[in-house]
This record gives sequence, C-alpha cells and structure tokens, in this order.
Amino acid sequence: MNDTRCRSPHGIVARSGAPFTGEQQAAIDHYRAMLILNPNDNQGIRYLLASALLQRDDLAGLKVLLRQYEGDGSAAWAYTLALIAYREQDPRGPAIVREAWESNSHVPAMLAGLKRLVPSRDGYISMGGEDEATAYVEENGAAWRAIPGAIDWLAERSTGLKPRHRGCQS
Repeated sequence: MNDTRCRSPHGIVARSGAPFTGEQQAAIDHYRAMLILNPNDNQGIRYLLASALLQRDDLAGLKVLLRQYEGDGSAAWAYTLALIAYREQDPRGPAIVREAWESNSHVPAMLAGLKRLVPSRDGYISMGGEDEATAYVEENGAAWRAIPGAIDWLAERSTGLKPRHRGCQS
C-alpha cells in the first residue's frame, strides 16, 4: 500500500481491526510529545490521542487527557465522557448524556445505525453537524460497540432530548 496516511502516527492507530501493537504505542507516545510541544492543541492531536487510548482501553490515560482539556465542547469529548460514565455506572450518566446530546444530537442515531454517516465534503468539521458526528462514530464507534449495552443505554437516555442551538441567537 502506498498510502502515506498508513505510515503516519494517525494511520498506524486508525487502521481498523488492527491489534494494539508497538507501532501504535509509538504513535501514542508521538501524540503525547506533540501535546507537550503544543499544549493549546490547535492541531486537534488530543482527539487522535483520545481515540487511540480508547482503542487501547487505557481508561486511566484517557481520563487524564479528558481532564487536561476539560473545557473542550466537542462531540468527541462529550460522547467519550458518556461512554466512560456508562462503563463506570456513574450516577451522573444522564446529565453527561444530555451535555453530549447538546454538543451533537446526531451521534446516538449514527452509533445505533439508524442514521447514515455523512462525511465532511471539504475536510472541515461543523461543530454540532452530521459531519462531526460521522467523524466521531468512524473514530470511536468500535469502542462503543465493544461494550455490551452501551449504545442502547445512550439511545434510551437521549430519546426525547431536544438539541440546543449553538452560536449566537437573536
């Protein structure tokens, strides 16, 4: 394969179905080093690292990363927090799901296979949009599917919620 993405740290981690390997650990180490050099993370490396840690089932490392960027309002952060809440039977689960839903209401239906994925057409992600939900499901859907009952739990808690409109309102 001549795809340069597969040789990049992201490509190493993102190969679907690949078992966790030394190459993937090297990619995680690379992501961590990049975040040390660029702690404001205007490149979005934290999302790649979060997905890799979730794939590796490194909840301790993932929680540290989530706390480090606690103010992140993305669907990736919110739904990853929801998955952790489910796994740990956190009593704040419903509130965490509501916050995730408010960040992007498309994720639960896409995870459940009830709504088709809608990739970005221009390489940019719209916060709250179907393309953001698609990116999250493509990167982290396997982690949700690997936990029995997680998607059903999310669907039950998000049914009937109304999305909050982002941005300025008049």
